[in-house]
Amino acid sequence: MSTLLDVDNISRWTLNHFKELEGLLPDLIPLIRWFQISSKDFWRKVSQFEQILPKQLYKFKRWAALVIRKKIFWSSIRD
Repeated sequence: MSTLLDVDNISRWTLNHFKELEGLLPDLIPLIRWFQISSKDFWRKVSQFEQILPKQLYKFKRWAALVIRKKIFWSSIRD
């Protein structure tokens, strides 16, 4: 980005800042380990950028959260 922005306070961002980030995302998204981001952090920090992120990302994150919950559930029953 042309200027360093506070991602914890995107209320100060302009439309141009979002458009610039949106232009960078296609190169960056494959490099991010989405499965290592907790659901809590994802919804707290990433979801504010929902309009410029691919819709498949949200489907993947919901699916991953369900799989993890099922694994925890079934492992607790077996113990």
